[in-house]
Amino acid sequence: MVGRKKRSVLDVMKTQLWLAELMRVTRSANLNQLGELIEDSDTKKLLYRYASGQISVSVRKMVDIDAMLGDVKADYISARPLFFVGPRSKSNLLAHAPLWDAIGGSMESVWAVLVSYDPAIAVQKYLGVSYRLRCAYLIYPLFNELDPPPYWESPSDANRIAANYRNGTLSIDIDQITFAIAAWRLAHFMGDSIRMFNYILIGLLDKAIPDVLGSLCTDAEYPVNEISNALFDGLLDMLTALDQKNIDDSKSVIDDLNYHAPIYPVGQEDEENSSEYAQPLDHSFLNAEIWRGSLSAYVADRKQRF
Repeated sequence: MVGRKKRSVLDVMKTQLWLAELMRVTRSANLNQLGELIEDSDTKKLLYRYASGQISVSVRKMVDIDAMLGDVKADYISARPLFFVGPRSKSNLLAHAPLWDAIGGSMESVWAVLVSYDPAIAVQKYLGVSYRLRCAYLIYPLFNELDPPPYWESPSDANRIAANYRNGTLSIDIDQITFAIAAWRLAHFMGDSIRMFNYILIGLLDKAIPDVLGSLCTDAEYPVNEISNALFDGLLDMLTALDQKNIDDSKSVIDDLNYHAPIYPVGQEDEENSSEYAQPLDHSFLNAEIWRGSLSAYVADRKQRF
């Protein structure tokens, strides 16, 4: 349709979280109950399409729904901030966790996410503090130290973050998840501490992130079973797409290394017309190394298991 914005995974996620919040603030146990509060029959039908991810909500439609719900609920509070910014924050500094910027924003927006949680990061950048130490907001709660041992160097070991969360010794909230996604993206952009932040995000994806996304919708039965799962699936799709670009970029660099590596003739030195050549300095083995600890490899394995 002419003039209609193309639906993206991020648009769908924003719509689904907005819908879950509508159900929470109106105390609706399911979409039917929410629909009973809306007079317009066409809008009621849209609720199911929003929930399933078939379409994303427009700003105009959100305004219309706010008006209708405000007429029947005296204490109604608009859910639009969750659509534009992200889930409600537990931080003293923010009203809403800037999850959408962390996932789909520009690198400038990603940097702003980190600064919004820990303003000192902006100063530390100019003082020469290493990137991983600048991310103390996340690193210390996860490892109980600022410069943890390189657990990510032992791929055969269980992920420490995932294990600690599962055994109840680690608590995670939406703000830490938002920070972790932004820090992971910036690590790849700068080429700094990539394996560490891969390890962190993989550990959180194991169970912490699905649980936290589910907790955003705990007041309504329908979103817990449907919308929170859809939110997690959308997040996996977006992170995988971002990581695939990282892997493609690394392959391109490795191909350039191989292209510029010297080529030597093969055979006896006295064979003047030898046409066989070898390139002993081949860097293609690095592709497997990069893939092994990547987010994409984890997601591919997860989908096979589940």
